[in-house]
Amino acid sequence: MAAPRRVSGQRRYDETVLYRLAVVRRAQEAGFTLDEIRQLFFGFLPSTPISQRWKKIAERKMLELDVRLKQIQSMKNLLKKLQTCCECETVERCGAGMLRSRKD
Repeated sequence: MAAPRRVSGQRRYDETVLYRLAVVRRAQEAGFTLDEIRQLFFGFLPSTPISQRWKKIAERKMLELDVRLKQIQSMKNLLKKLQTCCECETVERCGAGMLRSRKD
């Protein structure tokens, strides 16, 4: 990547910088963290094609998302259960019922 040049006191960058920023933006849209994006750029041998880099980090992100989806579904199921089953008058009675249900 070429160093920026100055024009009328402003830094001007080569258009390859725009291409790199487009990759960063797309990675952010896909939910990648800054560390994961850094790995996309610098965590591989320089000779590794970007397509292989995407495949590798996307595979890991998909596994992470599968775990998160299961967690979210479990949370939704619990919320539905609380909406339909809880008829407790007090926090203490609700807590006692929760402790009993965990023992069963």
